Amino acid sequence: MSDTLPRVAVLSREPETLPRNGVSQFSSLDALLAEPAFDVLLLDLPSADAGQALRRLRRSEAYYFSLIYCTQEPDAWGLALADGRGV
Repeated sequence: MSDTLPRVAVLSREPETLPRNGVSQFSSLDALLAEPAFDVLLLDLPSADAGQALRRLRRSEAYYFSLIYCTQEPDAWGLALADGRGV
């Protein structure tokens, strides 16, 4: 069993909206995509913004098959592209 924890990131417009124990937070999608890929993403964004972010993330080779969860009620894109509701 590996001692390495999964790398988790949150994309949020509001700073410190979720618990952050070992979690990286980003306020822009460009900043998130500039970093090496994370294992799990939480999108803490309004549904329309999360849907747009998901469309861009799923086009990225780094996040095509990654676990991505929406923390708020997803729109149609969120339902289609996210892996469910998180936190």
